[in-house]
Amino acid sequence: AILFYGSNFEINDLPIPRRPNVRWGLLHEESPRNNLIFVHEEALNLFNFSSTFSRFSDVPLTLVDLPSEGDLT
Repeated sequence: AILFYGSNFEINDLPIPRRPNVRWGLLHEESPRNNLIFVHEEALNLFNFSSTFSRFSDVPLTLVDLPSEGDLT
């Protein structure tokens, strides 16, 4: 697997051709407007997994510090 860091990501960073047995992940803790490629759904669909502040992300990031799960309620 390859994990791409969204803040510094550029489309030319992608290893092309993509090998079918290699999964791609995206970690981006900033607004998509800080890297406009992530405003486009086609770009987000390149990744098998994502961890962003979007609730639709595979591993959503919180916008505040949560010391424990109990702090969610």
